[in-house]
Amino acid sequence: MAQAKAKAKAAATSDDIDPKIEKAAAELRKAGATSAILSHTLGIPYSRAVALTKAYDDKVGHAPQKIVRTADGIKLEGWVVKDGRQAAATAR
Repeated sequence: MAQAKAKAKAAATSDDIDPKIEKAAAELRKAGATSAILSHTLGIPYSRAVALTKAYDDKVGHAPQKIVRTADGIKLEGWVVKDGRQAAATAR
């Protein structure tokens, strides 16, 4: 178990991320997406999403003025933007 955890941590912190993912993360963050939205949309570990949002914020010098916490307000060409919410339960 410890070996699997170490392997997952190494994968999450490695710098060999797909440039397509990195570009999509930057576009989502520019639109105000949170790290959770990046994680769910791009299918990456949350720790990697946090690192990508921090890298983007450091690059531009500030966080987005408006943070979008739900996927409803974000569109990204070629991606289905997700925020991890479950579908609404139907009334009985």
